[in-house]
Amino acid sequence: MKLSEKLLSRWRQMFRPGDRVAVAVSGGADSVALLRLLLELRAELGIVPSALHFNHKIRGAEADADEAFVKALAAAHGLELRAACEDVPAYAQAQRMSLEEAAREKRYQFFNSYIVDGMLDCVATAHTLDDQAETVLLRLMRGAGTRGLAGIFPEIKVEEQERKWIGSASGRIMRPLLWIRRREIEEYLRAIGQQWREDSSNRDVRHTRNRVRHELLPLLETFNPEIARLLAETAEIARGEEDFWNSRMAYLLKPAPSEAIAASVTGSLRRASDSIQPSSSRRFRPASVSRVSLMSRVLSPDSLPR
Repeated sequence: MKLSEKLLSRWRQMFRPGDRVAVAVSGGADSVALLRLLLELRAELGIVPSALHFNHKIRGAEADADEAFVKALAAAHGLELRAACEDVPAYAQAQRMSLEEAAREKRYQFFNSYIVDGMLDCVATAHTLDDQAETVLLRLMRGAGTRGLAGIFPEIKVEEQERKWIGSASGRIMRPLLWIRRREIEEYLRAIGQQWREDSSNRDVRHTRNRVRHELLPLLETFNPEIARLLAETAEIARGEEDFWNSRMAYLLKPAPSEAIAASVTGSLRRASDSIQPSSSRRFRPASVSRVSLMSRVLSPDSLPR
């Protein structure tokens, strides 16, 4: 089965006819493949594709060559390209942030700005199943509950991004390749004769993610060749857990309309928190304590009208 055929049914659930979809194209294999696949399926999906490129100014001439490659690719397919650049190393130093954190913040500021301005409905990024597996492993090694093990989400509403970056709920960040292996993507590009750029920094094993990618995952695959898929499935299970508990907490912690009801709800929350299992309690207690604290402030005598 062709890769585009494999993806079509899932993408029909992700995208809506008429969506203005911009692909975040770095020039690497994953993002180039995502762009070509969306171009191949745009008639079936009914979307309006375009491209975005952000030059972080981290890799000097190599990054400039990536930008030129993306511009040529967009022009070859008659696509609108929105490009920007920023000195991320200088920003990271000024803000005392890691280079990776600063790059992500600036990149998503750029992506989200077009959603906030109403120029795009969604931005599609090219995270793959391999990226998901690496993320789950990294979080597991650092220590994480189900929220952390949920990994990379297939879709994020813009309002769920860091609020200091944006102030609108008008669009989405999509990860349409999250179920596809990196090797499938490279096979697809070779089959259609499409070139891509290689980021030399991805081979630098001084970076922890690269060590996981080039050393740890290959080692784990000697124990179980399906380990990447299983890690991605673990993330999907964790996301389901998070969705369930978030919906339950939202229902249980609705604002109380009066002091009497607030007292009743507060007591119920405390009794429920004491009776549930420790694993559930870790979720329940912070949320209930936050609600109790809020209700106490709102219903205190000093806060009531005189």
